[in-house]
Amino acid sequence: MTDADIRSAAEYFAALKRRPIIKVVETETIPKTGPSRLFYVRSSDGGVEPLGQRIAEMPDDVNQFELRDPRATFTAYVPVGSLAKGEALAKTGGSGVTTPCSLCHGPDLKGVDAVPAIAGRSPTYIMRQLYEFQHGGRSGTASAPMKQTVEKLSQDDMIALAAYVSSLDP
Repeated sequence: MTDADIRSAAEYFAALKRRPIIKVVETETIPKTGPSRLFYVRSSDGGVEPLGQRIAEMPDDVNQFELRDPRATFTAYVPVGSLAKGEALAKTGGSGVTTPCSLCHGPDLKGVDAVPAIAGRSPTYIMRQLYEFQHGGRSGTASAPMKQTVEKLSQDDMIALAAYVSSLDP
């Protein structure tokens, strides 16, 4: 490829608009789950189970997901109250628990320069990243600002932040 080809490809992909693929639902119970390869899916036996204090993210169509269809959508079940709590933490910092996400990720959380977009991302992905920043799994120089940002967050705070951020349009 020539430099012009690479530039053209980069411009094309940069211009693509992200679309929402995750629906966040607050609930106390979720469809009963079971494993499907490396992912949890709705159990073929039906039924429900308690969600507890976790995020359960499942593909809406298992076959579409397993075929790696880029149009596959997901439902993320989160504890009741997570969206409001996450919004308060993300927008205000929760009275010193953290800092407002918009300070680095931009007013709509769609990223600024080298700081990535987080709006509309998978809540399990966001949760893993927050956990890894907090516990030192992500420790590069670009990770330093996040280490301080997440140090006081509880697991419930991280679940709430992940739920809220994921509920936003990408």
